[in-house]
Amino acid sequence: MWTAIFTLDHVHFVSQSESMQIILPESTCGSGLRRNSACVHVAYRWLSFVTLAVLVLVVAGYARVAQATEFQQASYSRTSPRGEKVILKFGDKQKFVLSGADGKTLVEGTYKVTNDQIEFTDEKGPFASKDAKPGKYKWQLVDGKLNFTKVEDESEGQVKGITGATWTLEK
Repeated sequence: MWTAIFTLDHVHFVSQSESMQIILPESTCGSGLRRNSACVHVAYRWLSFVTLAVLVLVVAGYARVAQATEFQQASYSRTSPRGEKVILKFGDKQKFVLSGADGKTLVEGTYKVTNDQIEFTDEKGPFASKDAKPGKYKWQLVDGKLNFTKVEDESEGQVKGITGATWTLEK
């Protein structure tokens, strides 16, 4: 990309240099050679503009990816292995609640987000793994879709409940 910008400066410098003025004297100002030089100059300006536009789009794309990596406190839903809708709500004070579509709480606990990892600690509820160590997962949130990948968790029930399907942002 930068070659085009450097080349623009090079063409401009060359057309102004003493050796080019000898090859293209003032008397040939209206000749085809001088017009070709101007066309090349315009073409390189256009190429520089297009290159700059592509660079802006690439930077904007990276900004979107960077925004996608921020964890959002919100509610996400998915279908459980039994075919029922479940909702995982990440609330204030690093508390989470997993509930059924009927609103019945299945698991309550705490969570801690560090970069691209999240740690769950079950505290109470009929499906809570109260005696298990905290479960660690990598998380990825893109366009309202949240996915978890197990890093470390001794509770198979928690692993099955969290991974295996995409969680969708509730609106």
